[in-house]
Amino acid sequence: FGEQGLMTAAAYNLMRISRMVT
Repeated sequence: FGEQGLMTAAAYNLMRISRMVT
């Protein structure tokens, strides 16, 4: 689990939140 994985997880969470809010 490196930096890339962390960034991917953050982007995925952001997308999920965005879809929930919309």
